Amino acid sequence: MKPKLIIPLAIVFAALAALILMKRGQEVQVSLTDQAELKLLVPENLDVTSVNRLEIFAGVKAGERVVLTKDGDIWRIASMYNAKAVDGRAQQMLDAVAGLQGEFRATVSGEALADYDLTDERAFHVMGFTGEREEVFHVLTGKSPKYGDMFMRAASSDDVYVVNKNIRRDAFLYSLDYD
Repeated sequence: MKPKLIIPLAIVFAALAALILMKRGQEVQVSLTDQAELKLLVPENLDVTSVNRLEIFAGVKAGERVVLTKDGDIWRIASMYNAKAVDGRAQQMLDAVAGLQGEFRATVSGEALADYDLTDERAFHVMGFTGEREEVFHVLTGKSPKYGDMFMRAASSDDVYVVNKNIRRDAFLYSLDYD
């Protein structure tokens, strides 16, 4: 090629490269949390170290709750003759609940919650308390739309979310039956 033709091509190439770099510099990185509009299911200011009582139960068997209480640094199973809980299990559940973020699916109430297994009678409940039985969080887990995901909602809300954390499995319940 002749040098007279290469110089204009090099100038056009440089101008296009400059435009591409300028365009990339103006793009704002949007996090996955913002893109999916993930919402926390527990209060944003939740301090898991202040939780001293956990109640875990299936809604069908609300009278058969597993109650974990914190005695100093040791968690005990109050519903099982105050036996010492396995080290780290209560903290594992608290950490799982504290990090629950869900993708909004629907706002439903009444009988429509049964479609997601999120009625009080069918859902799997995890409640956390501080001090003298002051409820800090109460989340309900329903059925699974696909492996690894669960429908969940906060007890005080009718908003249903899909969460990629199975807290039933964290409580060592591997059956998908609500009872």
